[in-house]
Amino acid sequence: MGNSCCSSKSRARHKVKRTSSLPTNLPPQQVVVTASTPALPEPEQPQWNREEIERIVDACEVELKQLIATTEASPLPLHAQKPGIYIYGIDTARGFLMKSVWECPHPPETVLAFTQDNSFRLTWDPNLAECRHVGDVDAHISLTYERYNKILVVSARDILSAGKTCPIDIGLLDISVSVEIPEIPAEKGVVRARLFVGGYHILPTAQGSLVTLYNEMDFGGAIPRKLLVMMSARTLTGWVEAFNMGIAKFAVKDR
Repeated sequence: MGNSCCSSKSRARHKVKRTSSLPTNLPPQQVVVTASTPALPEPEQPQWNREEIERIVDACEVELKQLIATTEASPLPLHAQKPGIYIYGIDTARGFLMKSVWECPHPPETVLAFTQDNSFRLTWDPNLAECRHVGDVDAHISLTYERYNKILVVSARDILSAGKTCPIDIGLLDISVSVEIPEIPAEKGVVRARLFVGGYHILPTAQGSLVTLYNEMDFGGAIPRKLLVMMSARTLTGWVEAFNMGIAKFAVKDR
């Protein structure tokens, strides 16, 4: 991705430590020379173009805020629902857009912390095989790698995304968008999905929070789009139920 720069965690220089002097009270043949063991090289760190990723994230923030306003004024078609859970979706020129809305009995700050805990997510998300923090682009943007399990006839997918929490007047907005780094390609047998715009819009309510998850994606591969939309809508209702059960455990752990 153009000119690259290393992670914000700079590499430390290793200096060979030497003894300041030799013993003088030993016969010449017994003089001992010491030297420290050479330091092992640090593992290579993924590289990325900070300015390019910041540009992509800033554009995603603008687009997501516009999407929130647009879908509130003109609701998307409803694809699936359960009590307190609504899944909307529509085809787009780039892929398809899903909007999931549900009630959560926890405040926005707890919801945000829960969604950003990668290691804990593996304990409750049934679709996820791997989720790890890759690095920090700057003080506000972080990189996350996610690999999803194969679902029925759909091969495993993965996503490398940049995320940022954005200031808004009411509630919290946490955005995500796909980026590509040469050192982190899709694994063998895994299809790299692309997230054009995504994020959580979390509003405070008297009972806790109203959570809205936006995802406009291209899943890649040759699966018909209509089938993917249908499967995603059905999968998301169960995923939201797992989300609410997971955050209940997280809130107890975090006390």
